Amino acid sequence: AELRGQSEDLRTERDVSERVGNGADEMVDAAAGDLLEDRLLDLEVVTVVAPGADEDTLASLDRRIEQAGGEPAGRVELSEKFLNEGEETFLDELAVQVSPEAAELAGSPHTKAGTELGRALASSGGGRSSDGDGSDADAESTSDDTGEDSHDAEAALSAFTEAELLTVTGDPVEGADALVVLAPGEEAGGQGSDS
Repeated sequence: AELRGQSEDLRTERDVSERVGNGADEMVDAAAGDLLEDRLLDLEVVTVVAPGADEDTLASLDRRIEQAGGEPAGRVELSEKFLNEGEETFLDELAVQVSPEAAELAGSPHTKAGTELGRALASSGGGRSSDGDGSDADAESTSDDTGEDSHDAEAALSAFTEAELLTVTGDPVEGADALVVLAPGEEAGGQGSDS
């Protein structure tokens, strides 16, 4: 009888939790139009997805970006290999190899790789925008004040792709005015939440 009572209590808690969750989702849906309107207007958004991220959450995120006026510029999906501890030395060496500022890179291999991925994806001051005469101002590699070639973003992203550390959808090279990273949250009781 005691076990039956505990089971009923747990079932009731679960039902309440589900109703609260559904209510929160409905509230977000109802308020999303006003809250998101023009928040990302005319911004190119690249989504970075870590292994284990929930597909439904990702689809919902894509809808919210469009609802906020953002333009999808592509997607980068990290592989399990990227997160594998046994690959950290390789990841570190690759990040240093593709970096235009290798001597200044600091932190863990993942921090270094994240820095270089961000550099390859982030818009270089309107890299995809028109330069006024209707032509595309996108440039993979430009010259700095000293006349030396600066960072080749496409080559850097290709190096990570060829090493099977990630896959790329679309054309995100230097296309991001904003980056959104989706990763599974810490698991609690076998249930993970995305953040």
